Amino acid sequence: MKKLASRLLVVAGGICMTLSVSGCFSIPRAAHVEVQVQDGSVTLLKPVGGLQHSGETVLKIDNYSERPINMVLAETTLPPSQMPAKLVDANTPRDDSRIVGITSRVDKVGVAYEFGAIPQAAPKVATLHVYLKPGKRYVLFDKLDEGYKHGVTIVLVAPRSK
Repeated sequence: MKKLASRLLVVAGGICMTLSVSGCFSIPRAAHVEVQVQDGSVTLLKPVGGLQHSGETVLKIDNYSERPINMVLAETTLPPSQMPAKLVDANTPRDDSRIVGITSRVDKVGVAYEFGAIPQAAPKVATLHVYLKPGKRYVLFDKLDEGYKHGVTIVLVAPRSK
């Protein structure tokens, strides 16, 4: 009986290995989106040409601005200038169902000294791991000091599935 169980285990392991190598059993990787926050604006850096993925997404936010930020990703069709107080004042997705992700406070840009003497901007970074629904519109905005009213916002639209 032990020989049969060990043979079955070897066969099952071989099948799993074959499926994973052939791609039939692979787990899709999360898409990566990167934005850069500067004083008064947000720029989409990656992917070049706009948001090209829906599903699992890692959103990296680099803060190059001279002030701290608190970024919110919300599923909404509202323009950034018309964000309701309930959405802006929310601290967790439980406070408002439109919130997909929210960062904690991200400090302002710092300075790092490269090669001992050359000052370089050292952004503070926040990361959100979110799920973007196909065909939905998202707004990423800064809620600190009403940053969204001063241009610290970007609209992301996840494409519909094929």
